[in-house]
Amino acid sequence: GTLEVIRRMVREAAYGVIATHDLEICNETGQYPGVLCNKCFEVEIRDDELYFDYKLREGICVNQSATFLMKKTGII
Repeated sequence: GTLEVIRRMVREAAYGVIATHDLEICNETGQYPGVLCNKCFEVEIRDDELYFDYKLREGICVNQSATFLMKKTGII
């Protein structure tokens, strides 16, 4: 679903933002250099808490804050 939406947006020369934790979606940017790009907000896990600096960065986030939150809340 999401990949098809992205591909259609590229075909239509549309603008948009997609937020995801799915690396397959992030890796799709390699198919469209100069058209799609990855941006992220990094997070630091310190003293069992999340700390954000809210700076938009190039690339894919390296920290797994979603996994941290799921563990902390007992989901996994």
